[in-house]
Amino acid sequence: MVVSIPLILFGIAESVEKKVITGLKDSQGIVQTSKGGILRVVQAYYGDLFKSKALEGEKIKAFLEGTPGPDLQNLDFSSLVADITEYEVKMAIDQLHLKKAPGPGGLTAEFYKTFKDLLAPILVEVFRDCLGGGVLPPSMRLSSVLLSKGKDPSDVKNWRPIALLNTDRKFLAKVLFSRLILFSGTLLSREQFCTVKGRRIFGALLSIREVLETCKAQSSGIYVVGLDQAKAFDRVDHQYLWATLRKYGIPDQFVEWLTVLYREGESFPLVNGWRGENFRVEAGVRQGCPLSPLLYVFAIDPFLRSVQALDLEGFRAPRCLPLKLVAYADDVTVIVSHPEEVNLLTDAIESYSEASGSLVNTDKSEAFWTVEGEPDFPLPDFQLASKEISILGVKFGREDNSKLNWESKLDAVNARVQRWKKWRLSYRERVKLIKTYLVPLLLYVSFVYPLPEAFYVRIHSLFFQMLWGSRLNPVKRGITYLRTKEGGLDMLCPVAFFGTIFLKFNFGHLGQRTEVPWQSSVRAWVSPFVGDWLQGDRVKQVRVRHSHLPSYFVLALKLLRRWDIRVDDLGTASRRALYMRVLDVYFAIPLALRDCVGNTLVRSLRFLNSKRLPLKLFDLSWLSLQGKLFVRGNVKYLSVVDRNCPWWCGGVPGAFSAALSLGKECALSGLPSSLCSAPGHPGLC
Repeated sequence: MVVSIPLILFGIAESVEKKVITGLKDSQGIVQTSKGGILRVVQAYYGDLFKSKALEGEKIKAFLEGTPGPDLQNLDFSSLVADITEYEVKMAIDQLHLKKAPGPGGLTAEFYKTFKDLLAPILVEVFRDCLGGGVLPPSMRLSSVLLSKGKDPSDVKNWRPIALLNTDRKFLAKVLFSRLILFSGTLLSREQFCTVKGRRIFGALLSIREVLETCKAQSSGIYVVGLDQAKAFDRVDHQYLWATLRKYGIPDQFVEWLTVLYREGESFPLVNGWRGENFRVEAGVRQGCPLSPLLYVFAIDPFLRSVQALDLEGFRAPRCLPLKLVAYADDVTVIVSHPEEVNLLTDAIESYSEASGSLVNTDKSEAFWTVEGEPDFPLPDFQLASKEISILGVKFGREDNSKLNWESKLDAVNARVQRWKKWRLSYRERVKLIKTYLVPLLLYVSFVYPLPEAFYVRIHSLFFQMLWGSRLNPVKRGITYLRTKEGGLDMLCPVAFFGTIFLKFNFGHLGQRTEVPWQSSVRAWVSPFVGDWLQGDRVKQVRVRHSHLPSYFVLALKLLRRWDIRVDDLGTASRRALYMRVLDVYFAIPLALRDCVGNTLVRSLRFLNSKRLPLKLFDLSWLSLQGKLFVRGNVKYLSVVDRNCPWWCGGVPGAFSAALSLGKECALSGLPSSLCSAPGHPGLC
């Protein structure tokens, strides 16, 4: 049976089912399934987790003094401690995302945005009084804790706590965040890619990719070690965090404002809609607070600097300092090249753990040897990944990593397509579904690895199965790529879309000199083959069959030549502009129809794009325009040989009669411009 469900309801039932907690193990290993039992397990675990660990102040001081810090010369921190202004509060209100669950107070972001001009002056006074008085009001100190599902749903340790804060507290945190973020690029180490202006998660991934590809090309074996930190955000010790901020030159007054946000904080668990009792929050940075990611990267930065200061060989890109580690928030990846480096790393981890209260699970941390065969030396304290290692959601192995990642992503897309393609949706809804729910599954990996040519047929098949509801394609794909105003469906072309994303992000920097390791490495791969292209010429025909060349590089050269993309195009054109140019020139095809006397085609396209045209009527009208029309529910279509004019203008009686035989609505779809004002059908156009 074909089911018709609004697009907005996609995945809601699955999402709700995943969030329901049916039972949790207590400290004795007994599964508690009752309301009271589940709440007691959650209360006991997180009440203990968020307790202050009472770390030794001398160890904190010794660790921070022995760790290199940032260069504080010529830095003016006066903007951090200036009075909060109405403009900052209004900016915080504007930047808050809509349609988010409110905190315990129940006031949403929409409420504050609606009455922004009235509430902003009041909030300024409240924030100044709170920061000056040293404590927040009870409503701003309280938060509800929601649990996000982990691997084993019966173990409370595998559920991630998300703090649901009141909206007014988020505004205050956002104001402080907007001030501190301005100094992140200067104060934080270059290996950190989270919450630093000008850096993105893909910089971390591409750095790791270049390390592995270089090792493959040189047959050089090293360890890539992914450190696993247990409850990283929740274990941050406040005493250590404030001491770190002061070491990094943050004024005492601003640090005091931050302590106000966490002083006398309380939370209560909210599980399956059940509310538990309040417990104190004396440690950790609250996940769900706009300021938390930035505070955490400051907390972990001394550890990153201590590892960078170790005598590790690391990865050396041309004209760059050696890259010894890569970090995105708590996901830290370290490069270990020699046996003597193992003890240096474990000692640094131990010192950091003792000073900060963090816990690095060496048992769960993975080490990956980059080349085939037995490793040259053991890494006894870490688990050895045999075939591949997953870092920040991307798989890295010894073979073709493009195929490794894209195959698993396309399997996930296929699972959704097979579930959804029979749903009764219009063509426009299906295109929206593809862009909203299928493309995000593939978007992340497309920045790191291009879509392999071997998967072109498969991805087209999946996308157009979702569009048509079957493997039959009634209209040429190139026509669907046209914009709706041109007679198409504004369908996304996956090959052009993901290809231009990869080229823009990976090669867009080649027109300028940089000292970023992964960018220098990419330039080293490209320069011997495309010297003329780097000077503004087109890519010449090159033979790149050498086995040591990365697969992503070989395919990228093909795309640059096939689509005639110049280095200036990658550097100056936006990603969307580049995609639209490639789409229009190499994939989209014009309508088979040619306009005729009276601009019938123009008026027909205007009718098709009318917002008042029902979606199902649009489908029939659009198929009629393309010369394809369902006949009484069968899978047969009528084709019109004479395509000089639309059916309703060229006088083709067979097609017109077939349209009329489907009833008044189908006839209306076949005669959009002439019947939209006919008696009995007012207001359609």
